[in-house]
Amino acid sequence: MSEGVAAHTPDTSALTSSKLTPTPSGIVYLLVVVAVAATWPSWRALGQLWVESADYQHGFVVCAALLYWLVRLHPQIDTTPTRAVPAALPGLLLFLGCWIVAYRGNSESLQQVLLPVLLLAATVAALGWQIARVLLLPFASLYFAIPIWDQLVPLLQGLTTVVVEQALALLQVPTVVDGNHVTIPEGQFVIADACSGKRYLIAAIAFAVIGGAARGLRATRRAAVVAIAILFALLINWIRVAIIIYAGHVSNMEHYLVATDHLTFGWLLFIPLLGAVKLCIRHFGRDVPSTARIEQHPTTRVVYTAWLWAVALLGLPLTLTAADGDAALSIPALKELPVTTGAWQGPLPPNGQWHPQYRAVAAQHRSRYEGMDGSVDVYVNVYGAQRQDRELIWVHNTVAPDSEWSMRGAPASIDSPLALIVAQHATGSRWVIGQIYRVGGKITSTPALVQLYYGALAIWRPVPAGTVALASECIPDCDAAAERVLGFWRDQGPALTALIPTRL
Repeated sequence: MSEGVAAHTPDTSALTSSKLTPTPSGIVYLLVVVAVAATWPSWRALGQLWVESADYQHGFVVCAALLYWLVRLHPQIDTTPTRAVPAALPGLLLFLGCWIVAYRGNSESLQQVLLPVLLLAATVAALGWQIARVLLLPFASLYFAIPIWDQLVPLLQGLTTVVVEQALALLQVPTVVDGNHVTIPEGQFVIADACSGKRYLIAAIAFAVIGGAARGLRATRRAAVVAIAILFALLINWIRVAIIIYAGHVSNMEHYLVATDHLTFGWLLFIPLLGAVKLCIRHFGRDVPSTARIEQHPTTRVVYTAWLWAVALLGLPLTLTAADGDAALSIPALKELPVTTGAWQGPLPPNGQWHPQYRAVAAQHRSRYEGMDGSVDVYVNVYGAQRQDRELIWVHNTVAPDSEWSMRGAPASIDSPLALIVAQHATGSRWVIGQIYRVGGKITSTPALVQLYYGALAIWRPVPAGTVALASECIPDCDAAAERVLGFWRDQGPALTALIPTRL
């Protein structure tokens, strides 16, 4: 009897094993969760950008579309063959190292650019190239919400200015164009960043790409839809700017679009643009089934454990971001300025006109040294452990604040270890300003290298970083001022850079 019972008892070992092994979609979702948690500072900064910048407010919509896209791809992911690629793990580790350096160096732009790359590299390592091809476009769609599009602004401004000038000529509006400034008899308009049409262009391309993929368009048709969206977005912005300037012309600059609000007008024009793009997607997808067919294959189960290595590596930044804190960090101090009595005499009280602007410094010195043919002003600062909004290389930190200074190029070609510029003060005086940085003992005049050095040296422990800036008024001219700055640097440069410590 017992043998008969045994003969009819089902073997549940295979079933249990199947239930315990994950599906490819489950691993993909796990990778996404781990990646977001491990690189959370980058996502937090992105969210802040989406809230504060009108050009990237669509970021939340892009993220929501990405999540929905991943859910919709669930059946396709689970029916695609998987094969781990251990050879991709060193590449994933390399990209993670770049992200960590960018994080320590407070380079938010580089951190954010690496986010889709990390997701894709982890997918290749854990599940193979076929799954990565399925997820390539969804992960890449994140770039529509990442501020890599600002480089297009000068080109878009130039195009807008040229087209609007021609449109106003057709409307018989007297126009004088100087750079991005458009002057009509009633007043002047500036084709500023917001007038470049960048926000409409990004949103239109994102809508075309995501909509085309959701419709199941082939790559060539998707490219055609994107090209049409780009053309429509540019046209809408050109029409918007031309209408606003024309309204200023006929209303003596008192029209609502000129005096009160013109941004809302742009979005009102943008809504029909989305409708037109939607019609293009329908047109190109008229012979494509509305619901993509997925061949009936059994759900793939990932029976190997190699994917765990990708998950473990992807979570590596957690060891740094979770342990960050300022409580035990030392604050560096600057040594005293050198006292000189030879060719240069100082330190003396600084000139009241030149005030470098560096926020949240740990320490700083300002002074002046007198020479035989003029004076050189000196500025030295130092930062300790750097965090966002408390860093050496920051958009608000400058040796010539925009509120008082305007750039006038660089001195005549001079072989100099310093980065030299000519700046004009609001009072009309011109100055030559030279600058160099010291990061943990390394010296460079390139801001990008400052962030790279700091990020690499501060992976495990922060290092001091600071700048030395020299300035001299263009008396009798800027070439003489440049020679004066370089002469002082040759005499006192090593002593000045030595004021910045090499370790905390």
